Amino acid sequence: MSGDVAASPAEDQEPFPKRQKLCSGGKEEAATSGARTEEKGDTPSTMLGGLVCKFLKEADVGITEYVSPQPGFFAILKQRYSDFLVREISASGKVVKLTSLSPPLPPVATGDGEGVELADVFSSADIDRLRELSTASDNSECIEIKAAREKEKRTAMHRLLKTHFPSLTSQTVEEVGAGASGEVGEEGGGERAIRVWHRRGEL
Repeated sequence: MSGDVAASPAEDQEPFPKRQKLCSGGKEEAATSGARTEEKGDTPSTMLGGLVCKFLKEADVGITEYVSPQPGFFAILKQRYSDFLVREISASGKVVKLTSLSPPLPPVATGDGEGVELADVFSSADIDRLRELSTASDNSECIEIKAAREKEKRTAMHRLLKTHFPSLTSQTVEEVGAGASGEVGEEGGGERAIRVWHRRGEL
C-alpha cells in the first residue's frame, strides 16, 4: 500500500480564473486570464459564487413567437420571500414599524355604556326613553318609537336594541296615529313604529 494520499476533488480542479475589467476606447471589457472566451451566440452568463450561471433565453424553453412586436428585456424572477417584503411609508416619509402587539381598544362609549351607533340611529329623546324602560320595575310597560321607512334601517334598529338593551324586545307595528295598531306585514303601508317592551312583560 502506497503512502501517497489521494488528492481531494477540490485539489484536482484548477481554481476559477479571476475576471478583470479593462477599458479600451472608452468601453469596459471583461478579460479572463486563462479562461476561454464566449463564442458568438452563447447564452449570456454571469459569475455567482465561483459558478457560471446561464440565463435562459426564449428559444431555450421553446418560445419562438411573441404576442407583440415590442422589444424584449432581461429580468430576474423573484423566488425568495425576502424579495417580496413591502415597507409602508408614513406621510412624514418614515418607515412604519409595529410598536405594539396589543389588540385595538374597543369603540368609545357614550352615556351609560351605549355605543355611538345608538346616537346614529335613535334620537337622544328616544335613547332616554329606552333607558327608562330598561330599568323600569313595571314589566308590562311599553313604548313606541318612530321607525325608518327603509326595511334595512329598521332591521338595524332592532339589532341595536337587542345588543344594547338585552332585557327588551321589539317589533315593527303601524303607528297608532296612522290607523289601527298592529303588526306590519311585508307589504304593509302607512307610517311605522317600533314597539319596545320587556321580554318578561305581557302585552
